[in-house]
Amino acid sequence: MKTMKTFKTNCLALGLLALLVPFVTSGCGGYQNEVSLDGEINGDLLAAVDLDTEHRLEFYEFEPGVVAIRESFPVGEGYSSQIDLGKIKNRNLAEIYTSFAKAGQKQNSVQALRAAQIRSQEYDNYFDSLHHPEAQIVPDHDLEASAQGDEQHVFYSPDYYGDNYGAEWFLDSYCNAGGFRYCPTNASWAYSGRTTSSWFKTCAMAADFEVGVQFWGGHRAHTVIWPWVDDWSTYIDWDYQVRPRKVECWTYTGTGRRESRSTGLQPSPRTHFSALRN
Repeated sequence: MKTMKTFKTNCLALGLLALLVPFVTSGCGGYQNEVSLDGEINGDLLAAVDLDTEHRLEFYEFEPGVVAIRESFPVGEGYSSQIDLGKIKNRNLAEIYTSFAKAGQKQNSVQALRAAQIRSQEYDNYFDSLHHPEAQIVPDHDLEASAQGDEQHVFYSPDYYGDNYGAEWFLDSYCNAGGFRYCPTNASWAYSGRTTSSWFKTCAMAADFEVGVQFWGGHRAHTVIWPWVDDWSTYIDWDYQVRPRKVECWTYTGTGRRESRSTGLQPSPRTHFSALRN
């Protein structure tokens, strides 16, 4: 159903199309992801910041100009997403990174993010110039019309804290930005729908105490086959398991068409999920 691509493959293909695709620039830099997880992230890890022993930010570029910030942390008081619209608005990638990084952060990370910011702006300009339905931002119910999910019916581990598996805490913490929001809780699965926007944030929480969830997200990539023939393909940017009582968030910082899905794992498929956009 989906087309799997790695970042380096994308760079090669886009390099061959440089004469036809105006946003392609040199500099598919960065270094390969070395994070150990049960799944994959198909991009270049440009920079990372450990806010504490269990709270981490990572900056990825999936193809030139397509950038997202990953945030990982456990469930509990004292932990909340640091990447929200209010904190990153009007800031470039390097500024976001340095606002969290401790003194003595690697200068090459700042340089990599500055270069990625230039590519991101070029990508935004290119995407905005496309006269195609997939590239148009729809102001009303684009996200809501295609978002879907299913209720949770199987109970495996007890609701130890009596708080509906942290549903209200999740909504308060991760469904609090953007003009358009889709935030089901205690669902067996949930899908954002495919939507075009100038930013997009999605989070998945493995709400059950014993069982995790499978979380994936991707973007639609435009390829020029011939001057008058183009193609749109879905690139899976990440696809991995979120462990029980953990939260994972991804924030795309530029314009594009994105989608995400969280699926609870057996024998107790249970997920809280959010998809937010402007």
